[in-house]
Amino acid sequence: MTNTEIIDFYENIDKLTSFKRIRTVYDLTNDLDINLLRFLRKDFFMHHLLKIKAEVYLHSDVDSKDIEHVYNTLLDGDYYMYYIEDTIETFCEYIDKSFINEFLDKITHFFPELNMLTRLSYSKIKRNQVGDEKISSEPYEELMEEYNIPIIRRILFLEKLGVIDFLKKERPFNTSINSMANILGHIIDAKPSSIQPLLNPLLGNDLENKNNPLNSSKNVMAVEAHLIKIGFSIKNGTDN
Repeated sequence: MTNTEIIDFYENIDKLTSFKRIRTVYDLTNDLDINLLRFLRKDFFMHHLLKIKAEVYLHSDVDSKDIEHVYNTLLDGDYYMYYIEDTIETFCEYIDKSFINEFLDKITHFFPELNMLTRLSYSKIKRNQVGDEKISSEPYEELMEEYNIPIIRRILFLEKLGVIDFLKKERPFNTSINSMANILGHIIDAKPSSIQPLLNPLLGNDLENKNNPLNSSKNVMAVEAHLIKIGFSIKNGTDN
């Protein structure tokens, strides 16, 4: 398929029959190559995310640096490809509801079929593993994960576990947020440029800043619930 045909497929995916969508996925992924399936999902997601970003630029007065930061964060990892509602929530106050519903309709039609085809591809790989020449299943199991933890939750885990509080008392982290972002980037496998906007208000106790991870009640509750589930005792601000 040409690039124009692929874009047309993305734009009209909710108007096609299920058979046509599935047949096209087979063609685009060389009969369900599992890596191509993942990249197809990513490409579809990026195509529509670019449209959403353009709408935000057009209909809001949000600073361009903030828009680009949010956009790049959404592309960093696979979490937002699977939890589309979280992605939409990030932009919804700036976008017309009909535009959002149109995007969700496309997702509703396409992603369940794509998930089914990915499971089918994965099952085929498992069946073809024989004897001592078995292919490692780990890369494919990673592709089947429903999500990757977003950066904001990784930072919140470190904050709740006391890691950030410990580091900020040590050199050079007690005087350099850049150094803190750098080392945390190595710890949680994220770009320092994506971490620093979250660290600035967190370390400065700026609770009014929308980038402060502690202002995201949904993510805070998810992190605390997981820590409690594994037996970790959550300390609140009044604990010593």
